[in-house]
Amino acid sequence: MRTYRARLALCIAVIVASSCAVNRYKVPVGDFRNKTIKSTSVLADFYVTRNQYEVDLYLNEVAVDPKLEVLAKNPDGTPTPLGKPVFSPESLKARLDALDLIGAYANRLADLASSEAPAKFKDAASLLGQNLTTLSNTFSGLASGGGDPTAIKYVGPVGKLIGAIGEMILEQKRDQLISAGINKAAPEVDTILGQVKNDLDTIFSLQLSTGATQRLATLVAGYNVDRERLSYQERKIRLSEIRDAAALRSTEIASAPSSLVTSMSSAHQALVKLAMSKRQPSDFSQFNSALELWATRIEDLATQVKAVVN
Repeated sequence: MRTYRARLALCIAVIVASSCAVNRYKVPVGDFRNKTIKSTSVLADFYVTRNQYEVDLYLNEVAVDPKLEVLAKNPDGTPTPLGKPVFSPESLKARLDALDLIGAYANRLADLASSEAPAKFKDAASLLGQNLTTLSNTFSGLASGGGDPTAIKYVGPVGKLIGAIGEMILEQKRDQLISAGINKAAPEVDTILGQVKNDLDTIFSLQLSTGATQRLATLVAGYNVDRERLSYQERKIRLSEIRDAAALRSTEIASAPSSLVTSMSSAHQALVKLAMSKRQPSDFSQFNSALELWATRIEDLATQVKAVVN
């Protein structure tokens, strides 16, 4: 009887310990998933407006100079932003899909953490859909076409991350599986986020800074030509536009999308550190602190990103 009670107590202790581990993982992994979705949503808003931004710059120049016509092609035969998108829609969509892949990774982890019973996930195609399972082929095609020089850098990590997501199955203890999934996928997640950040730094931040400078110069030139013919109220309106354009030249605003990816990457690194730790309460506390900082930065940076997409 004493032996039976001892075994029963041991079983209860194991169940409770396992339950506590799962519950501790469920909340932070769920929070990581939610913040990943919110971050990718902010970045998606930025990406999908890049060509419209170029159109707005072009039309702004036309608006202040009555001698300029609205054209699909410039006199030298090159297309205007109205005639041809500055950024390939296919390239922009591929980057949005790469961010969606990070979101899928976060979703799989959250599914593992919250699942109530061992069960196999479906294959990667069922998990992600055809759009994401063939994403590495999409980037390969963009690279071979020659019009997207950074696309080739996405091919390897995207393919490996798809494989890692597809292997997340509940055949082992949930805690061990989450740790293994994080450790296996982490290098590819870091590589994809690093490439997204590099694109933002070298291409899109430059677009913002040069575009803001161009818009300001156009507005100033137009005001100086027209100022003597403008009423007081008209001058106030035009000067308000100049003030707003000057504010958008801020380095902080131009780098906001890249800063958001940096915060996202830092939070993911904190998750990796948690997975490699002994998962004591203090380890979860450190990870939660990283999540709180990320949450604050998402709100701040979303406001700044909104300033450049509207």
